[in-house]
Amino acid sequence: MVFRLECGARRHAVFPGFQACLDAECKAPATQAGPHPRSKGTGRPADPRALHLNLSRPGLCINVQRQHFRIPRCQMSQDQGPLYKLLKWVAICGGVAWISYEGYRHFAGMAPGDISYIDGNNLFKAGLYERAAGYFKTTLEADPRHAPALRALANSYVQLKRYDDALTAIERAIAIDPEFAGNIALRGIVYDHAGRHEQAIADYERSLKMDPEISKGMHWLDRLLYNVQETPPTINDRLEYLKGQMKLPASQRVLSMPELDGKQRPYER
Repeated sequence: MVFRLECGARRHAVFPGFQACLDAECKAPATQAGPHPRSKGTGRPADPRALHLNLSRPGLCINVQRQHFRIPRCQMSQDQGPLYKLLKWVAICGGVAWISYEGYRHFAGMAPGDISYIDGNNLFKAGLYERAAGYFKTTLEADPRHAPALRALANSYVQLKRYDDALTAIERAIAIDPEFAGNIALRGIVYDHAGRHEQAIADYERSLKMDPEISKGMHWLDRLLYNVQETPPTINDRLEYLKGQMKLPASQRVLSMPELDGKQRPYER
Protein backbone atom coordinates (compact mmCIF):
# COMPACT_ATOMS: atom_id res chain seq x y z
CA MET A 1 0.00 0.00 0.00
CA VAL A 2 1.25 3.53 -0.73
CA PHE A 3 0.06 6.89 0.49
CA ARG A 4 1.26 9.57 -1.95
CA LEU A 5 0.88 13.27 -1.27
CA GLU A 6 1.18 15.61 -4.26
CA CYS A 7 1.20 19.37 -3.78
CA GLY A 8 2.16 22.37 -5.89
CA ALA A 9 5.20 21.38 -7.95
CA ARG A 10 4.18 17.70 -7.87
CA ARG A 11 6.30 16.82 -4.85
CA HIS A 12 5.75 13.28 -3.65
CA ALA A 13 5.69 11.82 -0.15
CA VAL A 14 5.03 8.09 0.04
CA PHE A 15 3.30 6.54 3.08
CA PRO A 16 1.62 3.17 3.73
CA GLY A 17 -2.04 3.24 2.78
CA PHE A 18 -3.56 5.40 0.05
CA GLN A 19 -2.57 7.87 -2.65
CA ALA A 20 -3.64 11.42 -1.89
CA CYS A 21 -3.44 14.30 -4.30
CA LEU A 22 -3.52 17.78 -2.76
CA ASP A 23 -4.21 20.48 -5.28
CA ALA A 24 -3.75 23.87 -3.64
CA GLU A 25 -5.17 25.60 -6.66
CA CYS A 26 -8.47 23.73 -6.64
CA LYS A 27 -11.30 26.19 -7.07
CA ALA A 28 -14.19 23.87 -6.17
CA PRO A 29 -16.67 25.20 -3.57
CA ALA A 30 -15.58 24.38 -0.02
CA THR A 31 -19.00 23.22 1.13
CA GLN A 32 -19.65 20.60 -1.56
CA ALA A 33 -18.17 17.22 -2.16
CA GLY A 34 -16.70 16.84 -5.59
CA PRO A 35 -18.36 14.26 -7.81
CA HIS A 36 -16.72 11.09 -8.96
CA PRO A 37 -15.32 11.26 -12.44
CA ARG A 38 -17.72 9.50 -14.79
CA SER A 39 -16.64 7.19 -17.54
CA LYS A 40 -18.01 8.11 -20.91
CA GLY A 41 -21.25 6.45 -21.88
CA THR A 42 -21.74 4.46 -18.66
CA GLY A 43 -22.72 7.08 -16.11
CA ARG A 44 -20.63 5.22 -13.54
CA PRO A 45 -17.51 6.43 -11.80
CA ALA A 46 -14.41 5.66 -13.81
CA ASP A 47 -12.82 4.23 -10.68
CA PRO A 48 -15.23 3.08 -7.93
CA ARG A 49 -12.38 3.30 -5.45
CA ALA A 50 -11.90 7.04 -6.07
CA LEU A 51 -13.17 9.59 -3.56
CA HIS A 52 -13.10 13.35 -4.22
CA LEU A 53 -13.53 15.64 -1.21
CA ASN A 54 -13.54 19.41 -0.90
CA LEU A 55 -12.57 20.51 2.61
CA SER A 56 -13.97 23.44 4.56
CA ARG A 57 -10.99 25.67 3.76
CA PRO A 58 -11.72 27.72 0.62
CA GLY A 59 -9.60 26.76 -2.34
CA LEU A 60 -8.46 23.45 -0.84
CA CYS A 61 -9.30 20.19 -2.53
CA ILE A 62 -8.21 16.66 -1.67
CA ASN A 63 -8.49 13.82 -4.12
CA VAL A 64 -8.06 10.45 -2.41
CA GLN A 65 -7.78 7.43 -4.65
CA ARG A 66 -7.38 3.96 -3.26
CA GLN A 67 -4.74 1.92 -5.00
CA HIS A 68 -4.85 -1.76 -5.83
CA PHE A 69 -3.37 -3.58 -2.89
CA ARG A 70 -3.70 -6.68 -0.77
CA ILE A 71 -4.29 -6.58 2.94
CA PRO A 72 -1.58 -8.63 4.59
CA ARG A 73 -3.04 -11.48 6.59
CA CYS A 74 -1.77 -12.48 9.98
CA GLN A 75 0.40 -15.52 9.64
CA MET A 76 0.63 -16.20 13.38
CA SER A 77 -1.48 -19.34 13.15
CA GLN A 78 1.01 -20.74 10.67
CA ASP A 79 4.09 -19.53 12.56
CA GLN A 80 3.08 -20.78 16.03
CA GLY A 81 5.78 -22.98 17.39
CA PRO A 82 5.45 -25.74 20.00
CA LEU A 83 6.68 -23.42 22.77
CA TYR A 84 3.91 -20.90 22.07
CA LYS A 85 1.25 -23.61 22.10
CA LEU A 86 2.63 -25.02 25.34
CA LEU A 87 2.58 -21.63 27.08
CA LYS A 88 -0.94 -20.96 25.82
CA TRP A 89 -2.32 -24.19 27.26
CA VAL A 90 -0.41 -23.72 30.51
CA ALA A 91 -2.05 -20.30 30.92
CA ILE A 92 -5.52 -21.67 30.13
CA CYS A 93 -5.19 -24.64 32.47
CA GLY A 94 -3.76 -22.45 35.21
CA GLY A 95 -6.71 -20.05 35.01
CA VAL A 96 -9.25 -22.87 35.11
CA ALA A 97 -7.48 -24.48 38.06
CA TRP A 98 -7.40 -21.21 40.02
CA ILE A 99 -11.10 -20.51 39.46
CA SER A 100 -11.98 -24.08 40.46
CA TYR A 101 -9.90 -23.86 43.62
CA GLU A 102 -11.43 -20.55 44.69
CA GLY A 103 -14.93 -21.89 44.10
CA TYR A 104 -14.20 -25.03 46.07
CA ARG A 105 -12.66 -23.08 48.95
CA HIS A 106 -15.64 -20.73 49.04
CA PHE A 107 -18.33 -23.40 49.17
CA ALA A 108 -16.37 -26.05 51.08
CA GLY A 109 -15.68 -23.57 53.88
CA MET A 110 -19.35 -22.81 54.43
CA ALA A 111 -21.11 -24.10 57.50
CA PRO A 112 -24.59 -25.65 57.24
CA GLY A 113 -27.12 -22.93 56.53
CA ASP A 114 -24.62 -20.34 55.30
CA ILE A 115 -26.17 -20.09 51.85
CA SER A 116 -29.64 -19.32 53.19
CA TYR A 117 -28.04 -16.85 55.62
CA ILE A 118 -26.40 -15.00 52.72
CA ASP A 119 -29.70 -14.94 50.83
CA GLY A 120 -31.49 -13.60 53.90
CA ASN A 121 -28.83 -10.96 54.42
CA ASN A 122 -29.32 -9.72 50.86
CA LEU A 123 -33.07 -9.51 51.42
CA PHE A 124 -32.50 -7.62 54.66
CA LYS A 125 -30.35 -5.06 52.85
CA ALA A 126 -33.14 -4.68 50.31
CA GLY A 127 -35.61 -3.89 53.10
CA LEU A 128 -37.56 -7.16 52.73
CA TYR A 129 -37.46 -7.97 56.44
CA GLU A 130 -40.26 -10.54 56.59
CA ARG A 131 -38.72 -12.63 53.81
CA ALA A 132 -35.27 -12.19 55.29
CA ALA A 133 -36.50 -13.53 58.63
CA GLY A 134 -37.76 -16.65 56.85
CA TYR A 135 -34.31 -17.34 55.41
CA PHE A 136 -32.65 -16.80 58.78
CA LYS A 137 -35.04 -19.31 60.31
CA THR A 138 -34.06 -21.79 57.60
CA THR A 139 -30.42 -21.26 58.56
CA LEU A 140 -31.20 -21.90 62.21
CA GLU A 141 -33.02 -25.09 61.33
CA ALA A 142 -29.80 -26.34 59.73
CA ASP A 143 -27.59 -24.98 62.53
CA PRO A 144 -29.33 -23.82 65.74
CA ARG A 145 -26.05 -22.30 66.98
CA HIS A 146 -25.53 -20.07 63.95
CA ALA A 147 -24.92 -16.84 65.90
CA PRO A 148 -24.84 -14.47 62.88
CA ALA A 149 -28.25 -15.77 61.80
CA LEU A 150 -29.60 -15.18 65.31
CA ARG A 151 -28.37 -11.59 65.29
CA ALA A 152 -29.76 -11.06 61.80
CA LEU A 153 -33.10 -12.53 62.87
CA ALA A 154 -33.18 -10.18 65.87
CA ASN A 155 -32.48 -7.22 63.59
CA SER A 156 -35.27 -8.30 61.25
CA TYR A 157 -37.72 -8.51 64.13
CA VAL A 158 -36.68 -5.03 65.30
CA GLN A 159 -37.52 -3.64 61.87
CA LEU A 160 -40.85 -5.47 62.01
CA LYS A 161 -41.46 -4.07 65.53
CA ARG A 162 -41.65 -7.58 66.98
CA TYR A 163 -39.49 -6.70 69.96
CA ASP A 164 -40.27 -9.73 72.12
CA ASP A 165 -39.23 -12.07 69.30
CA ALA A 166 -36.12 -9.96 68.72
CA LEU A 167 -35.18 -10.20 72.39
CA THR A 168 -35.61 -13.98 72.33
CA ALA A 169 -33.34 -14.29 69.28
CA ILE A 170 -30.56 -12.11 70.69
CA GLU A 171 -30.68 -13.85 74.06
CA ARG A 172 -29.97 -17.11 72.23
CA ALA A 173 -26.98 -15.46 70.53
CA ILE A 174 -25.67 -14.19 73.88
CA ALA A 175 -25.98 -17.68 75.35
CA ILE A 176 -23.79 -19.00 72.51
CA ASP A 177 -21.15 -16.24 72.75
CA PRO A 178 -21.51 -14.10 75.89
CA GLU A 179 -18.14 -12.38 75.35
CA PHE A 180 -19.03 -10.89 71.99
CA ALA A 181 -19.71 -7.17 72.46
CA GLY A 182 -21.91 -7.03 69.37
CA ASN A 183 -24.46 -9.32 71.00
CA ILE A 184 -24.72 -7.06 74.05
CA ALA A 185 -24.97 -3.92 71.94
CA LEU A 186 -27.72 -5.46 69.82
CA ARG A 187 -29.70 -6.39 72.91
CA GLY A 188 -29.36 -2.75 73.97
CA ILE A 189 -30.79 -1.71 70.61
CA VAL A 190 -33.74 -4.05 71.11
CA TYR A 191 -34.35 -2.58 74.57
CA ASP A 192 -34.04 0.91 73.12
CA HIS A 193 -36.67 0.31 70.44
CA ALA A 194 -38.95 -1.38 72.96
CA GLY A 195 -38.85 1.69 75.22
CA ARG A 196 -36.80 0.03 77.97
CA HIS A 197 -34.20 2.79 77.95
CA GLU A 198 -32.52 2.14 81.29
CA GLN A 199 -31.73 -1.42 80.25
CA ALA A 200 -30.55 -0.11 76.88
CA ILE A 201 -28.13 2.27 78.62
CA ALA A 202 -26.74 -0.57 80.71
CA ASP A 203 -26.12 -2.76 77.67
CA TYR A 204 -24.59 0.09 75.67
CA GLU A 205 -22.14 0.84 78.46
CA ARG A 206 -21.28 -2.82 78.91
CA SER A 207 -20.66 -3.39 75.20
CA LEU A 208 -18.39 -0.34 74.96
CA LYS A 209 -16.32 -1.57 77.91
CA MET A 210 -16.00 -4.98 76.29
CA ASP A 211 -14.93 -3.56 72.93
CA PRO A 212 -14.45 0.21 72.38
CA GLU A 213 -14.22 -0.42 68.62
CA ILE A 214 -17.94 -1.08 68.59
CA SER A 215 -18.50 2.67 68.83
CA LYS A 216 -17.42 3.08 65.20
CA GLY A 217 -20.35 3.97 63.03
CA MET A 218 -21.38 3.23 59.48
CA HIS A 219 -18.51 2.68 57.08
CA TRP A 220 -18.02 5.45 54.51
CA LEU A 221 -18.27 2.93 51.68
CA ASP A 222 -21.72 1.78 52.88
CA ARG A 223 -22.80 5.41 53.08
CA LEU A 224 -21.69 5.89 49.50
CA LEU A 225 -23.37 2.71 48.21
CA TYR A 226 -26.68 3.37 49.96
CA ASN A 227 -26.61 7.17 49.47
CA VAL A 228 -26.78 7.95 53.19
CA GLN A 229 -26.35 11.71 53.41
CA GLU A 230 -26.03 12.05 57.19
CA THR A 231 -23.89 9.82 59.37
CA PRO A 232 -26.17 7.61 61.50
CA PRO A 233 -25.65 7.90 65.28
CA THR A 234 -23.27 5.39 66.81
CA ILE A 235 -23.74 3.35 69.97
CA ASN A 236 -21.73 5.95 71.87
CA ASP A 237 -23.81 8.81 70.41
CA ARG A 238 -27.04 7.13 71.42
CA LEU A 239 -25.72 6.34 74.88
CA GLU A 240 -24.74 9.96 75.55
CA TYR A 241 -28.09 11.18 74.27
CA LEU A 242 -30.07 8.79 76.46
CA LYS A 243 -28.04 9.64 79.53
CA GLY A 244 -28.65 13.33 78.94
CA GLN A 245 -32.39 12.82 78.48
CA MET A 246 -32.71 10.67 81.59
CA LYS A 247 -31.44 13.60 83.68
CA LEU A 248 -34.46 15.66 82.63
CA PRO A 249 -37.91 15.44 84.20
CA ALA A 250 -39.98 12.67 82.65
CA SER A 251 -42.33 15.20 81.02
CA GLN A 252 -39.44 16.85 79.15
CA ARG A 253 -37.70 13.75 77.85
CA VAL A 254 -37.58 13.02 74.14
CA LEU A 255 -36.35 9.43 73.97
CA SER A 256 -37.52 8.54 70.49
CA MET A 257 -38.55 10.23 67.26
CA PRO A 258 -40.43 7.66 65.19
CA GLU A 259 -40.54 9.85 62.08
CA LEU A 260 -36.74 10.17 62.12
CA ASP A 261 -35.99 6.66 63.34
CA GLY A 262 -37.94 5.20 60.42
CA LYS A 263 -35.68 7.02 57.94
CA GLN A 264 -32.46 5.59 59.35
CA ARG A 265 -31.04 2.69 57.41
CA PRO A 266 -29.94 -0.33 59.48
CA TYR A 267 -26.35 -1.33 58.93
CA GLU A 268 -23.84 -3.84 60.22
CA ARG A 269 -20.18 -3.70 61.13
